[in-house]
Amino acid sequence: MREFRARKDIRLKGYDYSSKGAYFITVCAQDREHLFGEITLVGDALRGIPEFTPNPNGASEMIEKWLYEIENKFCGIKIDKCVIMPNHIHFIIIITVDHEVTGENEVTGDQGVTGDQGVTGDQGVTGDQGPYIKSLIGLRQ
Repeated sequence: MREFRARKDIRLKGYDYSSKGAYFITVCAQDREHLFGEITLVGDALRGIPEFTPNPNGASEMIEKWLYEIENKFCGIKIDKCVIMPNHIHFIIIITVDHEVTGENEVTGDQGVTGDQGVTGDQGVTGDQGPYIKSLIGLRQ
């Protein structure tokens, strides 16, 4: 397993990431392993065009399918664009309604959704991303 240097936290202090807006998100595979496909050059070595070739395991197709399924599972959430790379995925998520985190495990929003849908503090949520992730988990149609 390769060692990766610790990244600097680029989050805005005090910013509510559960508020309306568009957010650019990157999710990496564990140990940055190439699980989703490979980049190959099409053409000659000097002027080749990079092309993504999905792995035959179907991982990239599954990721794309379920990423866009988020829109059907959570109210006020849209996926604008996504790019699947060999060991990570980039996507833009748009939150279209304001949601309010009222307590440790409670989320409310325009639809009267509360955190009573089984959201607990033991989902591996750490650091200041907790309210955003709990908001996303708690938002259901």
